[in-house]
Amino acid sequence: MTEQRKRRTELSYLNLFYCVLVIFIHVTSEPVTALDHTSVPYYAVMIPWRLSSFVVQGFLFLSGVKLFLHLKEPFDTVTFWCKKIKTILIPYVLWVLVYYCYFVSRGYFPFSFRAFARYVALGDLVSPFYFIVIIMQFYLLAPLIVRLFRKMKPLPVLILSFILMIVLWQGIAPFLRLTGIKEQFLYSDRLFTSYLFYFMLGCVVGKYYDAVLTRVRKYAPLCALVFEAFVFIDLFLYLYLEKASFRAAEICHVFYCISAIAFTFTCAVLLAGRVKRPPRLIAAADRASYLVFLCHCFVINLINERMAMYGIVNVNVRYVIRIVVVYGVSFGGCILWQWGKKHFDARIAG
Repeated sequence: MTEQRKRRTELSYLNLFYCVLVIFIHVTSEPVTALDHTSVPYYAVMIPWRLSSFVVQGFLFLSGVKLFLHLKEPFDTVTFWCKKIKTILIPYVLWVLVYYCYFVSRGYFPFSFRAFARYVALGDLVSPFYFIVIIMQFYLLAPLIVRLFRKMKPLPVLILSFILMIVLWQGIAPFLRLTGIKEQFLYSDRLFTSYLFYFMLGCVVGKYYDAVLTRVRKYAPLCALVFEAFVFIDLFLYLYLEKASFRAAEICHVFYCISAIAFTFTCAVLLAGRVKRPPRLIAAADRASYLVFLCHCFVINLINERMAMYGIVNVNVRYVIRIVVVYGVSFGGCILWQWGKKHFDARIAG
């Protein structure tokens, strides 16, 4: 979500769209939980909420694309790691501290350096932070991944990564049981193995980017048809999960995520063909997207607190207020922050 080089227009559109979806998922969590599950309003918010559930996989795909699209030989591991520490890890740790101090000030728990370090390591203080834990694992493994693609052709890598992801979909729990440890491993959703194929798919797209764009434009109608089919299958299994095998539903959801990534990437490519240069506001929002990702749940907590203070209890009213405030404050505040920082840095440098 953070990239200092000249941005590809289609990747900017895709990055921003995924960021919008992340916020949508979190502002919609209350109505999905609280509304009557037989009502029309529930289905009106539940269906797009469910269909947005590929967004973490989408961001991992996008990260893989950017890794290989901007890859320079020889790969400088130290420079790469230092850059990711500066642009991804340090802002993440600072925002974990912000959230942690906020929750401490509200009396949720006492301050503890050990607890704070645990929240940083596991990414479970705020719901979207587990993504940072996952992507940092991939960045740590980046030198090995680059070497792997030098030694192997892309198709075997994709097949192997898909098989490993499906086999290890519960993380390392099966292997813990083989060693005699019977406890379920609780953090499989924070292990890179659970998302391996999506990142590797992005690496392949980034490595052969121009050739992929040509095929994306050629097969766009087919991509749309496949996506529509998996939308129907995924929603059907989600709504009637008690009648379906959970394992089968999970595997079908994997294929839905892949089709959704392909479809949204195709849409971004086609849009970039029509609007080759994004409007300035869109470009600014794209540049601020990582900061938006980090801070939007803080805005959600603040607005929820205010609505409770003023006695606003109607779920529909709360939902509308939350959408307007969270999108407006998150994007508006982060864009203004980046604008101010850019001018401050220019004045210091000048």
